[in-house]
Amino acid sequence: MLIRQAITSGNTWALDAEYSFLNEEEPPKEQVDKVWDILSLWRRIQTSFEKLPDDDKRRVLDKTNTQELCFDGFDGNNEGEYSIATFIVEYMHRFEELKDKDLNSHCTTMDKYEKMLTKASRIPNETYDLSVEQILDIVE
Repeated sequence: MLIRQAITSGNTWALDAEYSFLNEEEPPKEQVDKVWDILSLWRRIQTSFEKLPDDDKRRVLDKTNTQELCFDGFDGNNEGEYSIATFIVEYMHRFEELKDKDLNSHCTTMDKYEKMLTKASRIPNETYDLSVEQILDIVE
């Protein structure tokens, strides 16, 4: 009730007074947008991968030297993106496919994701489903 009243009456100062623990700085919009882009790219990769025939899936896994093609998360100790992704998944209920996944990679991942976003940006958006070659180009 306090929150609604403070916002609708223009007394948002009351929120700072009542909830002073919330005065931490918000992450920059660019950082939040980047996390949305990374999560969206991984959804696109996963969705495309799942639609591949088994032989093509095996090829992707062999070439990437992994047992499973999955989103690694962000470093919970060193990457602010971790808390953004956690909030998006747990509290905004977006990217439901990640809700039971540990989003803490325990190692830095942003350099890898930045490269992946750059590679993916060369693929036309009107083609949502990625080919084997496109998946490999992005994740390798």
